[in-house]
Amino acid sequence: MKIYPDLWIEDGDSTHTEEWRFCSPRRRKTMASTESSSSARKVVVLLRATGDAPILKQTKFKMPGTDKFIKVIDYIRRSIQRDTLFVFVNSAFSPGPDETVIDLYNKFGIDGKLVVNYACSMAWG
Repeated sequence: MKIYPDLWIEDGDSTHTEEWRFCSPRRRKTMASTESSSSARKVVVLLRATGDAPILKQTKFKMPGTDKFIKVIDYIRRSIQRDTLFVFVNSAFSPGPDETVIDLYNKFGIDGKLVVNYACSMAWG
């Protein structure tokens, strides 16, 4: 790591944006606290049955943004008591189980909610 007055650059590190790399230490600290608070916040998840899937009693809940999407999948599987389950975000694509909920919400959230469609048979390609 090279240290310059009021400038921080780490060799080979592409995870930080240019804004992060060339800002003052005080601004970096503020940005880091904002990043950690946004990932720790709760996300509203809205579940929608699709096709022949049974409708759940509780279709809307909050969960920590740091949780993986597999927790949503497991909750639906336990609730409908079926092994085969197809899960989609915004009726469009099936995210990986290791995705964090806050990342999905930041990219695909609508009206302050992450809409998750579920089906017992393949509904979308």
